[in-house]
Amino acid sequence: MATAVAPPSRTDPPHVTGEELARRKRRRQRFSSGGWRIAGYVFVLGLWEFASGRFMDENLLPGPIRVFQTFGDLWASGKVPGAFADTLTRIGIGFTIAFFVGAAVGVLMQHRWLNGFFRDAVTIGVTTPGLIWALITAIIFGNRATGPLLAIVLTTFALISVNVSEGIKTIPKDLVDMARSFGVGVVKRNRQIVIPHLAPFIFTGSGSVSRSPGRSPS
Repeated sequence: MATAVAPPSRTDPPHVTGEELARRKRRRQRFSSGGWRIAGYVFVLGLWEFASGRFMDENLLPGPIRVFQTFGDLWASGKVPGAFADTLTRIGIGFTIAFFVGAAVGVLMQHRWLNGFFRDAVTIGVTTPGLIWALITAIIFGNRATGPLLAIVLTTFALISVNVSEGIKTIPKDLVDMARSFGVGVVKRNRQIVIPHLAPFIFTGSGSVSRSPGRSPS
């Protein structure tokens, strides 16, 4: 005798897999972490606004509301895009000068005497934060455009010099000797062997500047 099987009740809870539970847990953790992060921003901004005008003069520590209002006024006046473009222009010119100066110094440092001549300057350039150069050039040159350009060059060229110097040391001597034995000229040898070999070192030095905290004076 066949027995009838009752259909499942609609009130039965659906089956939840372990993957779905893990996904829900990660979602809750994301919401919780995001909430605490927002709360941290609100706390800092509130503390900043409270301290402005109470513990410090508002002209020395303007509150975030005043800062945002001033930024809005400057943007409405049309001064922000022009100032931003001037800053990018100075950065581009400074990095271009530092690129060629650093590469030239790195090549010259292969000579024993010139290595001793440039070594201390390169060491100081590598170890000194960009903020220090910015302060020194600001004291010497004031608000003139020469100060920021010189600060960018002094901050950047040393890293490029070090990378170029190390790259030259790793050039395969056998390949250069073979090219010389086959009568390859200096210009063609540098264009097809030396420069392609040094390119990764040069761009690595340039990238190190942007990734290093506290180095860029701009």
